[in-house]
Amino acid sequence: MDYSYEILPRPVELGSGWRLRLLEGREEVGGGVFPPVEGIEDAKDALQAAFDDAESEAYAWLDSRDAAGIDSQAHERHRRQAAVEFALANMGLSGFTPSEEVQRHMRRFVDGEMDLVKFVKGVMDHAKREV
Repeated sequence: MDYSYEILPRPVELGSGWRLRLLEGREEVGGGVFPPVEGIEDAKDALQAAFDDAESEAYAWLDSRDAAGIDSQAHERHRRQAAVEFALANMGLSGFTPSEEVQRHMRRFVDGEMDLVKFVKGVMDHAKREV
């Protein structure tokens, strides 16, 4: 069985934060909601703490599954997708919307077509061109 997870940003009207989906194959078998952590003044830090909690829950769940059934490539793709979703949520909190070019760049990173260094450099180069 293929075990994986998704961490999706929650809309502001639902309190923001993250929604964790635990997946067996393509079927959701569990998860949870992780709102920004209370008591943290900075909104980005509160959102990061919530993301960390969701990711910790996901890893604990994966560890509880049959380790031989976990596809490491799928796990890496989900990790990359979660990182991009976190970046998008931070951009949204800051009032920014990524261009189509940046969104394509993000998809290439998620699909494993580039490493983190190349991804960050590409986003920074795009931001410099836009200023």
